[in-house]
Amino acid sequence: MKSIHLLIMMMFSVSFGLCGGPVDYSTLYGYWGLTIKDDTGVQHFIAYFYKGANELNCEFHSYQNGMKYESEPAAEISFDGKFISMIVNQSADVKYEGELTVQQNVINGKLIYSDGSDREFNLEKFSRDKIRKEFPGLLHLKETEYSYSKPETMSDGLQTSSLEEMKIGGNLLTDMTKKIKMGEYGKVNSVLILRKGKLVFEEYFDGFYKNDLHVLRSATKSISSLLIGIAVDKGLIKSVNQKLLDFYPEYQKRLPDEWNKVLLKHVLTMTMGLNWDNEYHDNIWQSSDDVIKSTFEQKFAFEPGKKFEYRNPNVDLLAGVIIHATGKPVQEFAEENLFNPLGITGYQWRNFKKNNYP
Repeated sequence: MKSIHLLIMMMFSVSFGLCGGPVDYSTLYGYWGLTIKDDTGVQHFIAYFYKGANELNCEFHSYQNGMKYESEPAAEISFDGKFISMIVNQSADVKYEGELTVQQNVINGKLIYSDGSDREFNLEKFSRDKIRKEFPGLLHLKETEYSYSKPETMSDGLQTSSLEEMKIGGNLLTDMTKKIKMGEYGKVNSVLILRKGKLVFEEYFDGFYKNDLHVLRSATKSISSLLIGIAVDKGLIKSVNQKLLDFYPEYQKRLPDEWNKVLLKHVLTMTMGLNWDNEYHDNIWQSSDDVIKSTFEQKFAFEPGKKFEYRNPNVDLLAGVIIHATGKPVQEFAEENLFNPLGITGYQWRNFKKNNYP
């Protein structure tokens, strides 16, 4: 199955309808969504069409199992009142074509990939009530006007107060908020301000909201190294000077001698020496049925410990170390020894397909 990551890059062009008259873009304005359920969980895609600098603008927001991804702005779109076409993910040469049926509030369309294959991708019109209930962060997209309101008191033990109660002038914060909404500070998801231990300012931007999970990306590497440290502290791992292959007995007799020189500290400090071009080799994550096996099949560029090179597979190999050392899935060990003590209850940490490694 092809993974769907929508990067809509649209360039506005004036369109005329099928009968030669000007196009009524307002038939597209608003929220259009698609929900996909598959072996990876539940994915939501929301296309927001609006009138901005041009008559028709669009941006896409995507979610996976509660995790919110960054929005992608609209850039090349063609619409004649019925048929719509877009360039989707320009670098991968993926296109989208669809037909709008106003009466049914649907756009029946498909993604067309560079190899000529396609996938059905139908969007239905979402009401503001549905957005308010299910995707509240999207409700006020592109609204530049702003009026301050006191943060809502939650059940998290954090007290709230107002700017007025704390004798804080609001003009500077109002100006900041408007500039964030206009994109002058780049990608800003949220701003929270505490004064004397009380929350006095809480605003969310770019479609994000307080309960949305964020993609941590390579911050996960630091979480993994913390788990290794905890395992060492508990005596489950002797030290970071242990060989990596001590935790992969199934591979010990099948790998070149270079692998016997790799210590845990080399993996942790990005000095393992593996010949790995992130731009080229990272497709293994998407295509391999066994990412660990595919990683062990790669050659070395230099002797372990000689120099630093930031390489993604290092942290994947740490997963196997934690599993073999603790006898538990990485997520379970993390929950018991790191997440729960820190009060982290909402998270998503997926496994690679067909194995137990996150």
